[in-house]
Amino acid sequence: MKKGLIICCIVGLFSSCYNDKGDKLYPAPIIITNSCDTTTITYAHDIAPIINTYCNNCHNTGGSGAGFGDFSTCAGVQTVANNGSLLTDINFTPTSRHQSMPQGGTKLSDCNINKITRWVHLGAQNN
Repeated sequence: MKKGLIICCIVGLFSSCYNDKGDKLYPAPIIITNSCDTTTITYAHDIAPIINTYCNNCHNTGGSGAGFGDFSTCAGVQTVANNGSLLTDINFTPTSRHQSMPQGGTKLSDCNINKITRWVHLGAQNN
């Protein structure tokens, strides 16, 4: 009887100390998403919003634009895409003679650079 009581106490002791916090036992799965999808790039959906946000402040006509070229239309952006200066400028490291684009701002995100690069490599289409 004494032996059975000791065994029950030992079993009870170890079973009562169980740590069953769900977040420790079953942590949330890590979901890796590629938020920079460059598989299907269009001017209207992907490139125009970037250009309108970061480039049209300077690259426009009839306004206060001081930048070379008119980026208010796809044709204007295509011109600098096709002559190579668009990719050169967004990937350029600033020097004393030349600033990277956007001028006076922070460099475009890698995702935005990748989207523009992909669009140019696909022929800079007005789609």
